[in-house]
Amino acid sequence: MKNILIAIRSIFKKGRHNVMKIVSLGIGLAVGLVLIAKVYFEQSYDDFYPDRDRVYQVWAKYQQNGGELKDYPQTSGGIAPTMQQQIPEIETVTRYTSFGDWTFTMTDTKMKYSGRCIIADSCFFDILPRPMLIGNAKEVLSTPMYVLISSRIAKNIGGDVIGKNFTVDNSPGRTMTIGGVFEEVPENSHSRYDVIVSMASAGRFMWEGSPTNMLGNDRYISYVKLHKGVNPLALEEQVRTFVNSYFPPEEQQKVGLSIDFSFHKLDNLHKELPQVKRMTWILSLLAFALIFTAVMNYILIVISSIVNRSKEVAVHKCYGASENNIHGMYHTLFDLTSKRPASCPLEQGTLEIALPDRRCGKDPAYYNYLSERSQRILERRIELMFWAELHEWIDYNKHMYGIQYIESIFSFMRKFDINGISEDALKKNYYRWRDRTRKQKEKRSYNKS
Repeated sequence: MKNILIAIRSIFKKGRHNVMKIVSLGIGLAVGLVLIAKVYFEQSYDDFYPDRDRVYQVWAKYQQNGGELKDYPQTSGGIAPTMQQQIPEIETVTRYTSFGDWTFTMTDTKMKYSGRCIIADSCFFDILPRPMLIGNAKEVLSTPMYVLISSRIAKNIGGDVIGKNFTVDNSPGRTMTIGGVFEEVPENSHSRYDVIVSMASAGRFMWEGSPTNMLGNDRYISYVKLHKGVNPLALEEQVRTFVNSYFPPEEQQKVGLSIDFSFHKLDNLHKELPQVKRMTWILSLLAFALIFTAVMNYILIVISSIVNRSKEVAVHKCYGASENNIHGMYHTLFDLTSKRPASCPLEQGTLEIALPDRRCGKDPAYYNYLSERSQRILERRIELMFWAELHEWIDYNKHMYGIQYIESIFSFMRKFDINGISEDALKKNYYRWRDRTRKQKEKRSYNKS
């Protein structure tokens, strides 16, 4: 517990920039990780669909009068079903068309709700499945004027929604029946919807031949699911044969139109968008720059603090050394020395000091006696070193960490186990030294004219 309190207190000490280090590093890492999460989210679109590696969206390619070849992510209603008949490598197909946001009114409660609506065929969930909470998707999407609704819409309506009717506000006289509820589509989906109207109901909302039309009215989003192991690039020749069968080259030349189709992998639809690619690169660079800057800033602050604290580090190393260390020696000597009583003979209480053997100068084997005068000189020097250490300790803690004088004195006494002198005496000595030093600094220098 004591160590925890010391750690917490050290965070707010002046001179160490701990708060700056924590805040700058925390903000940099937090923002960088948020950007990385955003990039990951953008790259995770449609990853929740099973067999997504075999699902492709059909794009139409049109070139008119030798102009620019343009790709469109939409086709006519009959393209996908006809492809399935002509190309055996295609396991199943589906298509849907969007009707935008619908506002509908419940027949029984007259309450209004809104959601994004699409018209899809009965195989829609075979390729882009969503867990069904209530009902059978294939049966509902095969029945005219029946719909599937998302769990969000069902929750807003409340109660048992199966069999309830509603009318579309912008299509008066058309009553739809709720036949099932599916789990809401995640946000990381290239296509989101809340209401699915059965393709069998298409004739009530648009041209009856729209689902089977081969050219024009290209409002449908078409998907194909290939058999396992089939490479879509290997189907180019079969796709060309399919195009020539329904759009003969001579007819295309007459009208100055060139038609072709291509397959685009499902989980790349969102990633391939130019704006998504650009955003991904920008966010990735920003995330790297922020994290790199935060880490480097932290490292530079730490290095700077280490350089500024080199003296403190050296002092701490000395304080943590053995008892033979000079600092420990003079503090111990000061605590142990005392005035010799007049009644005490010289042979009693003699201080013994172990000195290293030297081959030149005074040999400790012979020069090992301290006279009274020498003892007084040694005591005085130790005393001066003691007070100098105390003054430096108090000043350093005050100016570097903002620690009050009395707190520094107590820590000084605890560190060196001082009990022969009171904290009040230490404080008075420091104040006298500080006042004397300040007066000396305030004296004007005298210059002879």
